[in-house]
Amino acid sequence: MKATKQELLEQFRNIVPDVTTDDAIAFIENMNDSFTDENSDEINRLNEKISELENEKADIDKTWRERYINRFFGGPIEDEEFIETKPEIVETVLESEEITADDLFTEKEGY
Repeated sequence: MKATKQELLEQFRNIVPDVTTDDAIAFIENMNDSFTDENSDEINRLNEKISELENEKADIDKTWRERYINRFFGGPIEDEEFIETKPEIVETVLESEEITADDLFTEKEGY
């Protein structure tokens, strides 16, 4: 099991009865520096990456929500890549006539 810095300090305090000696203080200082120096750069890099990914996720979520709502309210199609690669689909959608509920159902005798 990996221990945190704080857990290791507590274990050290339990093992070494007098943590005020020069050797004990030097060890604690060295361990603190090792944890801080070694991990802080990695932690900062990971925090930046997390922040970047959270922002990207929020942008994607906003874009898809807008596109989904536009689908119901006849908003513009904004995906340029899709428009360029599938012009026949875009043209068909833009030229299609409006379909109503009456167009979907037909009455049959006896029902």
